[in-house]
Formats: sequence, structure tokens, C-alpha cells
Amino acid sequence: MKRLLIVCGISIAAAGCTSVQVAPEAALDPLAPLVCANKPECDAWWSRAQVWIASNSKWKIRTSNASVIRTYGPAVSRADTAYTITRTPRPDGSAEIRFDPRCEISAGCNPTRNDATLEFARYIRAEVPGARSVAPTAKP
Repeated sequence: MKRLLIVCGISIAAAGCTSVQVAPEAALDPLAPLVCANKPECDAWWSRAQVWIASNSKWKIRTSNASVIRTYGPAVSRADTAYTITRTPRPDGSAEIRFDPRCEISAGCNPTRNDATLEFARYIRAEVPGARSVAPTAKP
């Protein structure tokens, strides 16, 4: 379901409002941690996180277990982004998944922190029904 955003403008002749459709994922904060609802969904997301790291990181995986996935790096001599992903269970059976990309090059990282975070969040949510973020969304 798409959210409705009302855009109002004033002109000399008339004032009016128009509605613009906004995709639900656009209303989510891509930098917010991901929150999976239950063990099956959390296990699916965690599995997808491992696949994303293996497919997208130029650094090798240093640690991979039920609560953390961490690559080697970063290094001052390389622009390649290193990653740490953590999974923190919650009492209600949900879990919070945090994505932390790091790079030591001041001239630019490959990929940038925001680009990597957006790609990761889209990949995790892509095929899992009911995916959501803890970030509040705008009400129509």
C-alpha cells in the first residue's frame, strides 16, 4: 500500500493541493536498524545478511555466528568498505539487525556508507513479506 503525501502550493491566481504517491520503502529510514518479527523471519533475514556480505564485500568474512557477521578491515590503505552486522534478540521473539559499514579512506569509500546501507536494507527486505524498519513513518 502506498502512502499519500499532500503537497500544497500557492500561486498568484489560486492556491491548491495535489497528492503524490510515495512508495512505502521511501518512507522508511534506511539507516535505522531492521526489526524482524519472529524467529522464522529473523532466521531468513540473517541468512540473507550472510549472502549479502559474501556477495558484496571485498573483504573476507572474519566472524560469522548467530549474533555477528564481521569482515576484515577497514584499512587506511584501501577504499573498500568493511562491514559488521549484529543481531540482537528481543523478549517478544523479534530481533534487531544493525548494519555498520566502515571505511578509513577520507577521499571516498567504495561503496559509500549510505549506498551500502541502502543496498543492504533493500536486499534484506526484498523477498521477505512483512519486512519493516523501526523508523517511524509519516502518517497520511
